[in-house]
Amino acid sequence: MNPNQGDIEDINKDVLVNFIENCVATGLKSVHIFGGEPFLRHDLIDICNAFINLGLHISIATNGHFLNEDIIKWLKSNNIFLTITLHGPKDIHDRISKNPGSYDRTVANIKLALKNNLHFALTTCINKINAHSYYQLVREMANIGVKNFIILYFSPIGRGIELINEIMTNEEWENFIFEFQKLKMNLPLDIEISFEQSIFHKKYISYFTLRQGWSHVCSCNITTKEMIVIDSNGDVYPCILLLRDRRFLLGNIKSLDLKNLMANFDDKLNNILIIPDTCLECSIFDLCKSGCIAYKGKDNLDFRCNPKLKNYALFCPLFTRELY
Repeated sequence: MNPNQGDIEDINKDVLVNFIENCVATGLKSVHIFGGEPFLRHDLIDICNAFINLGLHISIATNGHFLNEDIIKWLKSNNIFLTITLHGPKDIHDRISKNPGSYDRTVANIKLALKNNLHFALTTCINKINAHSYYQLVREMANIGVKNFIILYFSPIGRGIELINEIMTNEEWENFIFEFQKLKMNLPLDIEISFEQSIFHKKYISYFTLRQGWSHVCSCNITTKEMIVIDSNGDVYPCILLLRDRRFLLGNIKSLDLKNLMANFDDKLNNILIIPDTCLECSIFDLCKSGCIAYKGKDNLDFRCNPKLKNYALFCPLFTRELY
């Protein structure tokens, strides 16, 4: 996310809760709250309590800075799943966050969460800056009792555009996953690590195609309308990776109800879901379905694709699987 949006006014709590209530009536089951930093919002707990009363499952992504014992106990009592961001060991984390002391503050609150037996996971977005130090981070955190880790794929959108040179190539990403899978053998057996796969080499195609429904799960399923994303001002988008891309703006919850927002879904996507000929002619098109809309640039190609080699199939970058 690009945080430099000083002109955006936060949506009113009652408007948000009323909209979510309408979504629940049509089948909504869960809400994920992210930022920026959600705990900077003074009425976050009130919003979550309203969601809890609607029977929703809630997860929150945080940098961990604003956690305290009362908040942690509230999270635990309401079965709210937390993801806490760490970019790497102390020097790497503080370098990436550009906030000296950030690592120590986050880790202190991680220890507080562990003390209170809170269910949470540590998330790390892997790039060329921190890939080499990730095993060190996991070992350090495992030593203090952390059990769950999530490896995120770096998306060069929003503020990430400033770090586009730090994104790993397909080969680097694949090697990182394979090498870390070997290193995981030296970690405690009860450690669980999930990762956003993003790509796989076509030489493994028989393994994936044998798994029924795999391509549906891993390719972009935006047209199934299973998810919407609400910006802090009430603007609605069809995917988190398309947030603040005005081409995909469905409307605002202050002026449109869910039915009308969803009616705009197809109109927004029909002119953009154009698949280039180089994809249609590709032997693995049925698996990757032309990749991610948010990742498409020149010639309408996903930046992860090498149209000359066509050697990697492209997953939805949000699809997570367990590292064994």
